[in-house]
Order: sequence, then structure tokens, then C-alpha cells
Amino acid sequence: MQFTMSDIVGKQAVLQDIGDYDNPNRLRDSVSEVQGWRETMVSFTDNFGWKKLFQSVPVIGMIFGSFMNRSMIHDMAETAQMLYRKRAVLERLNALDACC
Repeated sequence: MQFTMSDIVGKQAVLQDIGDYDNPNRLRDSVSEVQGWRETMVSFTDNFGWKKLFQSVPVIGMIFGSFMNRSMIHDMAETAQMLYRKRAVLERLNALDACC
């Protein structure tokens, strides 16, 4: 969710954080993580508020709401699939490095 809702700088930070996840010597910077989640929740709240505002119109709101829900679920699913593929590729590369 944080990766999907963030801007390019936030996405780079999340990717770097995911890349260092298996590193036992990694020091977690909890202040920046909290700031990242705060920005994610502000963005999500803004999007959700606008979506609910437009859904208050009876017929057009149903169409707009279904489109927005569909697009948000699609974006989150696409992000999850990309990150899963990245993890699988990195695991395979690490297995090749360990064996050779």
C-alpha cells in the first residue's frame, strides 16, 4: 500500500528498504518509516475523501465509485505482483551465486 500510494522518492525508499530486508546488520530508521506511512495515509485519506464526495451523487456516484475502486485494486494488485516477481528473481539470483 505504501509503495502504491507514494511518489517516486517514496517508491525508491520502499524499494531500498525491501532490498535491505534480509540484511541482519540493517539499522531501521523508524522515524523515516513512520513519516513514509504518514504520507501514505494522508494520500489515501485524500483520495478516499474525494471518492466519497463524488459517490454522494446518486447515479453518477455509483459509476465513479466502481471505477475508482476498480482502479485502486488494480494498481495495488499490479504492485504486489511486481514486488513478488522481484523477490522471486532475487531469490533465484542468490541461489545461483551460492551454488557457483
